[in-house]
Amino acid sequence: MEKVEKKVEKMKTVIIPISEKDPDNYVTVCINGNITQVKKGEEVDVPEEVYNILKRSGYLGMKIN
Repeated sequence: MEKVEKKVEKMKTVIIPISEKDPDNYVTVCINGNITQVKKGEEVDVPEEVYNILKRSGYLGMKIN
């Protein structure tokens, strides 16, 4: 039987600020069919790929680590 290795993803902690202009409670990111919802106003650990998209999109107010 062939051994399957799981890919360990690097995680980043982010906070997406709550905005009066965008009243939604979550930001949704889809990468290759994998959907991630990130709650606004709370510290959330996300995969590095999601972090990079949020950063490029201007959603991140502060980076925790």
